Amino acid sequence: MGGFNTLQVALKTRLFAKAAALCAPMAGVSPFASPADVDAYVKSSRAYAYYLNTQPNLVAESVKKSIQLAQTFYPTPEDWQRAIPCNW
Repeated sequence: MGGFNTLQVALKTRLFAKAAALCAPMAGVSPFASPADVDAYVKSSRAYAYYLNTQPNLVAESVKKSIQLAQTFYPTPEDWQRAIPCNW
């Protein structure tokens, strides 16, 4: 079971007393966040700081792709709120 699925089962059910979510792809920004919030999230990340002098757009492009993928599975903000294991 992947990290995201582990969080879903552990936090949304009572099937397990403990769960280890290793390498769960969790972001601190909603796929429905404003462009300004997404930009602030990208620029506050350690990945952005790491790539700042070489490929700063790489992080923004990766986040954009992640948001597009999330919106494929969760097309509305309501769908996202029902599914997200942690409310930020």
